[in-house]
Amino acid sequence: MAYLPQERTIAWDLKAIDIAALGCAGLSAEDSRRHAQQQLVVMGLSDKAENSVFSLSGGQRARVLLARLLATDAKIYCLDEPLTALDPAWQRRMLEVLKARAVQGCTVIVSIHDIGLAAQFADDLWVLDQGRLVAHGVPEVALSDDVLRQVFNITGMFTDGRHLRIDPKALPEHSA
Repeated sequence: MAYLPQERTIAWDLKAIDIAALGCAGLSAEDSRRHAQQQLVVMGLSDKAENSVFSLSGGQRARVLLARLLATDAKIYCLDEPLTALDPAWQRRMLEVLKARAVQGCTVIVSIHDIGLAAQFADDLWVLDQGRLVAHGVPEVALSDDVLRQVFNITGMFTDGRHLRIDPKALPEHSA
């Protein structure tokens, strides 16, 4: 099992490849670096492998830590807010990478607040409200109109597949 916490502090100013290689338990140093480099390529950081992580942007650092997570080749991935500090294109790319791991048979558990992205990429959604499970199932079920109104104080509808179109106007406060 591999875990990526929401807090992503990096304590040492190591090279990006050395941080990613920390996920390669049980491999030789050479194999660890090779596998870490492959994960940096997946995260679009092949040209930053030899850079110190403190010289990277916040989004690049987040992607280095995601590369380290992927380098574990775990069967279960648990990620808490992995999209933080990533621009929209990298948010989607990361979810595509995680979805590919799920298709390969891995279990991927992701905590995110972007319900639109959750609807597009999740096979099974669990909606929590103040720590309580209020809905569970495929996106169209878990993000029903009632759930959207009660939990998020919004309205929305699914269009062409799993695209959740959210009404830009919030509901009045008393209807939540």
